[in-house]
Parts: sequence; C-alpha cells; structure tokens
Amino acid sequence: MTFKEFILEHASDDTSRLLFAKGRWPEIDMEQAVTAIECRRKIRSKLPRWHSEPDIFYPDRLCAEQCSSEETAGYKARLAAEISGGGRIADLTGGLGVDCSAFAAHFKKVLYNEMDSSRAEAARHNFKVLGLDNIEIETFCASKDETALWARLKEFSPDIIYIDPARRSAEGSKVFLIEECSPDVLGLLPQIFSCSKNLMIKLSPMADITMVSGRLEANGADVIEVHCIASSGECKEVLVLAVKSDGCHKEHSTVVYDNGNTMRFNRGNDGNIPDNSPSLMHNIDEAYGMRYLFEPGKALAKSGLFNEICCFGIRKAGIHTHIYFSPEMPSGDIAGFGKTFAIKQILPLSKKTIKSVGAQWPECDVTSRNIPMTSDELRKRTGCRSGGKFHLFGLRMDFAEKQNPGKPRGENYLVVAERL
Repeated sequence: MTFKEFILEHASDDTSRLLFAKGRWPEIDMEQAVTAIECRRKIRSKLPRWHSEPDIFYPDRLCAEQCSSEETAGYKARLAAEISGGGRIADLTGGLGVDCSAFAAHFKKVLYNEMDSSRAEAARHNFKVLGLDNIEIETFCASKDETALWARLKEFSPDIIYIDPARRSAEGSKVFLIEECSPDVLGLLPQIFSCSKNLMIKLSPMADITMVSGRLEANGADVIEVHCIASSGECKEVLVLAVKSDGCHKEHSTVVYDNGNTMRFNRGNDGNIPDNSPSLMHNIDEAYGMRYLFEPGKALAKSGLFNEICCFGIRKAGIHTHIYFSPEMPSGDIAGFGKTFAIKQILPLSKKTIKSVGAQWPECDVTSRNIPMTSDELRKRTGCRSGGKFHLFGLRMDFAEKQNPGKPRGENYLVVAERL
C-alpha cells in the first residue's frame, strides 16, 4: 500500500488508534500519515483545491491550522495585484504556501521565503503538485541582520512585499502588539522599503487597528488602506497596506469584505464619509416607530466604523451601543454586512419586563449590549431557551434630546426582534 492510498483509505479513522497499531503497516511512516490525515481534515472546507490533491505534503499540524483559506488568500492576491500591478511579489513568511499559491495566479513572479526548511521543502513539493511554476523558494530568516535576504530581495525587485508575522511568543503564548510578533515588522520597515515601495501585512482579527496604524506611522510607514475580511460569519484577518512615509499624514481608507460583499470608506477631503458622529434617535417615541434592527457583522464591527455607517440612513441605539434602528428595511449598501431583524416589541428594562418577555418569548437567542448584565445573565433571568427565529436584545439607548455635553444620559431597554 502506498502512502497516498493509506491516507485516503484511513481518512475517517481514529488517528490515535492508527498510531497505536502502526506495527500493522511497517511500510508506512505513521507519524507522517497521521499528520497528513489530521491536516486534511482541517483544510477540507477552507482549502478544497488542496484537499482534492492527496499528494499534498503537510510538514506539521500547525501550518494547516494557521494557513489562510482559499477565499481569503484569493482576496489578498487580487488586492496585492491591484495595488502593485501584478508583476512581482515577495512573501517573507511563506508557511504552508497557501498565500503564495494564490499569488501565483495573479503575479508573473512570486518569491516564497520561509525560515523553516522543512516547510520550505514541503512548499516546493506542493507547488509542483499544484502545477505552479512561477514561484521561487528561499529559506532566509526574516530579520534586519539577514543581509543575504535583503540582497536577494533587491535582486528580485518585488513590486510588493507581503508578511504574515507569527502571533505567538517564543514560549508559545499569544501576543497582539505588532512589535511582539515574529518577525518584528516595525524593526524591518527600513529594509522592506529599501526593496519595495509597497507592503501588505496580515494581522490577527484581534489587532487594534488604530494602535497598529499609529505604530507603523511612527516608524516611517504611511498606512493607505485597511481591509477587514470576514468569511462564514467570522472576521478572519485584517490586512494593512502601507508605503514609505513622505512626511505628510494621510487618512487611510477602510474596506470591509464579508462573504463576497465589499464596502469602502474613504476619509479625507475627497472621502465619502460626511460625518463621524453618531446619528441617534431623538427620543423613545422615535424608537417605538422603528421597524427594523441592524446588527453589524464581525468584519464591519472590526472596522470600527460605528458612527460612519449612519450615513446609510440608520440610527444608532447609543453612543457606545453599536446596534442600529431604521423605520425601513436597511438598504442593500449596508444589509450584506450584518444581520437584519424585524422589531416585534420594545420595552423598558425592568424585573417585570424581563419576566414578561421570558414568558411571551420562551425560545430566543439573547444579546446584552452596554447594560449592567451579561448576555448569559439576561438569558438566565428571562428563562429563555436558545434557538428559534427570535432574538432578544438588552440595550442601553441614548437619545439626542437628552444629551448634555460631556454628560450623556441613557436608558436601558429590551428589544424583541425576528431574524429576516
């Protein structure tokens, strides 16, 4: 039995049992086979093209866990080609090679660099399996002292450099500050911009966009675009596009991508954001007249454009409550970036209304936003069971007619709504 035949035949088996019984198949490297079986399970839905090739080699489990999906890799590749012209791209942190395989479809030449030689050899093999012949492979350490890397990059002359820094410390714990990731992008900016005028950085969905932009700009980079990418209901990654600073601060554009829908917000004098202050409802009577509730999706929420999206004719529940109301169905310009609900009931939050809502709507999901109890606490107090088509929101609402400078006044409400 060949290695490929083995992993296909045992694709659904308990891998711990396979390891225990490895003596039955002396011709098979069982550790490698189990790694392949487990990695193929991880990438089945996010990398269908790779999963369809049983000859793909997986050097370790972590690379399959951390790699991009085909959807997000394709988005990056199209964006990078649009920004740079689609000539040459260099990936300084190649990993399994998923991003480079996407780059290969949109660029004439791709340079894959990976410090881990076993991953680099796996990528070399996998690119051949996938029929990709425009990728060059290197194994340099991405550090400012690795002069051979920068010499190679200058020779390659990339139109754009891509980097996906590891978000774990040497001890294996998660890190979130860009300077704590490996490699340290901030420390590499002079070398990067000596080799290319464009830089694309992949960041964790947990990254603080304002903080990252500020640190990049303080170290000689101008952030020109930030892309928040969601797929299957989750924000998967944040992409930052930067160029070498010319000393003049510029406002960056923000792009939100969610399951095929794209929305761009341009700031600055020629931008399309007229105002970044919240558009609140005037009073509770106006709230009672609202028919629809809009909850931003994960990518839109990550973008931080909580006030700006009021330009689509929706009203914000509160200054710090990122739920929105509308008298009419939210427009198609915004609807694809979150969930829309038909409002059934709005009640002041009290012990009495909590009990009455629980009795009237015994099966519904529960969300708490900016009120003095968690979603789980509110669910327990109502006695609601999760599920069904209804949703209960516990919200703090701020009304425009009650606002005093520096002393916003808010009131807490329960909103029952039906998911559309």
